[in-house]
Amino acid sequence: MANKEEEPKIDLSQLSEEDQKELKPSFPLGWAIFFGVMAVLIVGLIIAISLL
Repeated sequence: MANKEEEPKIDLSQLSEEDQKELKPSFPLGWAIFFGVMAVLIVGLIIAISLL
């Protein structure tokens, strides 16, 4: 089997604060809104079905 190539490591101490913030993963606001709306719809449908 071939060895997997490891991703190069970045020395964060050499980067500025702005560059470090760019590297940190962040959850997009659009996805958060989408999942929030979906959760509200699911709960609303469960309540509506239980009242029938």
